[in-house]
Amino acid sequence: MSLLLGEVSKKFTKPLILSQAPQVLNDAGAVDIITQITHLVTTGAAAITLADGAEGQMKCIVMKTDGGDATLTPTNLGNGTTIVFDNGDSAQLIFTNGNWYMIGGNAALA
Repeated sequence: MSLLLGEVSKKFTKPLILSQAPQVLNDAGAVDIITQITHLVTTGAAAITLADGAEGQMKCIVMKTDGGDATLTPTNLGNGTTIVFDNGDSAQLIFTNGNWYMIGGNAALA
């Protein structure tokens, strides 16, 4: 059997897991664009930022320990201005067309 360019000869039989330790951001600071997941740990209200990513990049942010709300202000947010995280909140973001877009999660998009 010959394969054409782009054809796949076998299917994955187990989930594909990309293993990487999450960033843990304690209080104010910058959410990195290197790791796929960031855990937020706050001891009071925290202002956090997020730089622009690369086209198609996904980012997941989760409030792990809530000592106060964390307000995320990305450099460019396509469907709002800020995202506020409270106890257990999360946000799934995708970077496309020069902006981060919140596409899932239960954090408050404003």
